[in-house]
Amino acid sequence: KVLLVLKWQTYCVEDITKESAQNCDFCEGSYKRFTALDPFGRVESKHSYSVANAFKYDRWHSLVLLRNHHPLKWTEEEFLDMANTGLSWMKKVNAIQKDYVYPIIFWDLLPHAMASQIHPHMHVNVRPDQYYGAQELWRRAGETYFREFRSNYFKELKELHQALGLTVDLGTATAFANLNPKHETEIIVLSRTPNTDFFRLIYYVLRTYLDDLDQLCFSMAITLPSLVPDSYINADRGRMPAFARITSRGSASSVKGDLSSMEMYGVSNVNMEPWTMIQHVQQSVNKRSVGG
Repeated sequence: KVLLVLKWQTYCVEDITKESAQNCDFCEGSYKRFTALDPFGRVESKHSYSVANAFKYDRWHSLVLLRNHHPLKWTEEEFLDMANTGLSWMKKVNAIQKDYVYPIIFWDLLPHAMASQIHPHMHVNVRPDQYYGAQELWRRAGETYFREFRSNYFKELKELHQALGLTVDLGTATAFANLNPKHETEIIVLSRTPNTDFFRLIYYVLRTYLDDLDQLCFSMAITLPSLVPDSYINADRGRMPAFARITSRGSASSVKGDLSSMEMYGVSNVNMEPWTMIQHVQQSVNKRSVGG
């Protein structure tokens, strides 16, 4: 029965991918005609490009798209290219408006995770005063913790999960299965800076969901350090790291969201132990980082 469900998921994704590719405004032959430009134009690279968002929820809010239309079949090289395009876009925003210093990335994959398009696309944002919601709460928690205990909140959060055997390291980046998840199977990736190790480990976590757990929908929020090196949140011992919060979102065969108000605003519904989840991530890193 489980195998049939997984095959049906894959069939549904392939079907909507093929159908959506016929009239996709985000695809290689269409995006220059059917998408808008930011004031500084586009950021383009080998595998990705930026487009201005027609439905902005903030002053600087755009999209970074893969040239590849398939929502599941993208490589490590393509993902890293996409991330670097996002970082380049953020730097261009800051060069135009110096007070916009708080960078954020959101990515929802497939309709069940509330993605508006099948074509893979990240939302990139830079804000002038603070991060959004829970991201800002984490920043303030880190600031308060350092002020009271003279120790880095994020460093100790990582060490707590390490002590419980819930972490996987890749170079300077660490992933851990969150003991207090927003939704089940949540993984958090931390790094001092948004470097290659950080984004490689994010990629391996995403492939854990897609390839190893057959969780074809995910939601991800990436919070990056301030673009101002000497700002108060970048103090040596109390600084804000780069961190990503990633969770699976259930079956790709459904176009309805799977989060209830209780799960979003009350308590989390967790069915997989964090120790099991982190073992899957460790296996993913072992398989995919050979020689890296």
